[in-house]
Amino acid sequence: QQQQQQQQNDKQEEEDNDNKQSYNACMVQDDDDDDVQRVLLYWFGQNTPEKSQKQLWMIATSSIEHMQQIDAEITQQFFPLLVSLALDENKRNSWIGKGDAKKASGKCGCGSSSGSGSYWMGSIAAIVVLDQLSRHVHRYFDSVKNGGKYRSGGSVGEQGDCCNDIRVTMTNGKTLPKQSALDELAYDIAKWFQKRYQREIQCGMIPIPMMIFALMPLRHKSTLHSVGYVQAKVQDMSSLHGIDLENMIRRFRCATNRRMAVLQDEARRKGKSTIFKDSKEPLSDDNHDDDDNDNDNEK
Repeated sequence: QQQQQQQQNDKQEEEDNDNKQSYNACMVQDDDDDDVQRVLLYWFGQNTPEKSQKQLWMIATSSIEHMQQIDAEITQQFFPLLVSLALDENKRNSWIGKGDAKKASGKCGCGSSSGSGSYWMGSIAAIVVLDQLSRHVHRYFDSVKNGGKYRSGGSVGEQGDCCNDIRVTMTNGKTLPKQSALDELAYDIAKWFQKRYQREIQCGMIPIPMMIFALMPLRHKSTLHSVGYVQAKVQDMSSLHGIDLENMIRRFRCATNRRMAVLQDEARRKGKSTIFKDSKEPLSDDNHDDDDNDNDNEK
């Protein structure tokens, strides 16, 4: 009887340990999800692509003051995350859904944004951190090393000894790897992304700005093979978004215009206005027509 009781106790202890590990995995995954969303919202979610191109992604070298502001902002917000992601392979795998980290994160069942089928978001976020934000951080510390002055053309510098004190203070003793090392990490993730998410890419599930930055590490690799691959992918994007999606938008526009013409004809017959005001504002209950002609079965 004592032996049976001991076996039950051992089993209960094992279950408690499993539950604790699952809980810890869930908590870590929640933190990772928050970081992924924070990166994506900062890099892609502030402005239109055209505006982001000028104010964030490709700042003109003549706009030194704005460049300094963005570099300092990114360093303040993402430097600890950059170091953590660069030095922790398990964290990177958790973001991109690779290996044992994916299995562990699946135990918590917390409906994470980067779970089952949506790990491509985490992959793109990891690429942005390691390939793009890292360049801003390195340039910031390079300017600190040079007394606040930027090198000609705003080039990205490597790690300097005089900057170590600043970096240690911000990362509890951990040091940011050189840009070349970060580029290799981003390159590996970019290759993984292209192989793992072919279906999502081919079906147009991933927005163009994200697709472009997912290809950046391959272009930065700067070999005939890697740049040639990027060229082929650019052509694929052009065909998908310039032909397939344009045709889809055109058909939807035509069907919508036909529907509007029918509604305007009905309004004229009833002596009502045919102009829909504030057409760019989201619809609310007050915007709905008071007649019964919104039963639209048209696909």
